Amino acid sequence: MRRVQLPVDFGRRPNVEREQMEAARQNIFGKLNYGIGELRSAQAGESRRGIGQSGERTGRRQIGSVPGAGQVQAHVHRFLFRAKQEFAGASQNVTGWLRLCFSLALIAIIVALSSIGFVTYVIVLYPLLLGVLARRRTLPAASKPSSLPTVSIILPVHNGGDFIRAKLETLFALDYPAELLQILVISDGSTDSTDELVRTYGGGRVELIRVPQRGKPMALNAGLARASGEVLFYTDVRQALSPNTLRDLIGRLQDPQVGVVTGELVIRSSAAEGPGLYWRYEFWIRSSLSRLGVLQGATGCIYAMRREYAVAIPEYILADDVYLPLAAFVRGKKILLEPAAKAFDYPTVLGVEFRRKVRTLAGVYQVIGAYPRLIWPGSRGALHFLSHKVGRLFLPFALLVLLVSSFWIPAPWGAILLACQAAVYGLALLGMVLPDGFPLRRVAGAASTFVVLMAAALCATLALFVPARRLWKQTAIRQPQT
Repeated sequence: MRRVQLPVDFGRRPNVEREQMEAARQNIFGKLNYGIGELRSAQAGESRRGIGQSGERTGRRQIGSVPGAGQVQAHVHRFLFRAKQEFAGASQNVTGWLRLCFSLALIAIIVALSSIGFVTYVIVLYPLLLGVLARRRTLPAASKPSSLPTVSIILPVHNGGDFIRAKLETLFALDYPAELLQILVISDGSTDSTDELVRTYGGGRVELIRVPQRGKPMALNAGLARASGEVLFYTDVRQALSPNTLRDLIGRLQDPQVGVVTGELVIRSSAAEGPGLYWRYEFWIRSSLSRLGVLQGATGCIYAMRREYAVAIPEYILADDVYLPLAAFVRGKKILLEPAAKAFDYPTVLGVEFRRKVRTLAGVYQVIGAYPRLIWPGSRGALHFLSHKVGRLFLPFALLVLLVSSFWIPAPWGAILLACQAAVYGLALLGMVLPDGFPLRRVAGAASTFVVLMAAALCATLALFVPARRLWKQTAIRQPQT
């Protein structure tokens, strides 16, 4: 009886699969040879016994009629059946491994495409959608009030000695009747020359309120408690203001549906500066939201609101310029952007911008806790708050997921995705070291700003675990060299 040859091609399978299949085949052949040997031994023994007892006739009987031969055949059949099962099991193991690899690759592709889609929506598609929706919406011209309201200017300061004199001069230069203005400077535990400069240059027109250092929210609350104007104007110490700022903001407040009006922050820098590009991008989004009537925040250094909608700010709040305007928004009032009212600032270095954005984005988590209706489906502005505010919080996580999933995507697409990501991050590193005026400075600066904002959004989750005051850092600016 000749041995059974199984026609299996092992040449194209991976080494591990070939070794498994070879081991299974050797096991099968061993059992077959053993069974065949047992069958031949039983046949020879039974033949010899038959010849000795009944002559040559007994020796010519069929194996099936020899006593004990049927048991040997059954034993061989069991061997063959088990061998077949083991061979099929080895094949199933290899097939299962291949199915697992295919499933992982498919999952990685789906996850990567979902991440790309989410990032594209938040950064590109949502702003474009806003532009389309707001294209036919224009704000009506601001009406001139028949009588100007009284205005309380609330200016919180902590160690602002380098800026306070210039700030007071820009406040005095506002095109607004001085008798209708109340200027409140709240010194939040300043230890430099701030208080002395206010007393010296205030000229009797400025009220200095000194409070123990407890952070900007408590300083704003102190100013709110002292304010007597019908309108509150909030500003910061660094930024200069255009002379027409108050009149332009007050003009928008003549509409009874408007509760808060904010101005535009202009970064005094060339187009090559990353933060300047970011603010222009942000201004475009806010302008579209304003025309749609769903703007949900203000620029902290330049906004005015009706006194009746102002509320006390909890001490832990980090984004006061979002928390306070939303107090009017959730009561059905609009927050508008008036581009004619301008504040001017110098760009911050990326390290300072990083800390500032960590604080701002961490404040969004706090705002969600204070105003949960903002993310409730169907509520006013929920889609825009989720897309504009919350979406940015999840961008770094989507980018991390994209990076990890790219390693599991089959070639060449996985390598292409990794190369694209490496190019963006490498460009961001170049943006931190390239000098101004370099040909790639504009693109590299934008990439650096993007990566810094993503890192800030990732670190903003600290607001859920650490005290809010640990995230407050004094902002340093980069003034032009003279």
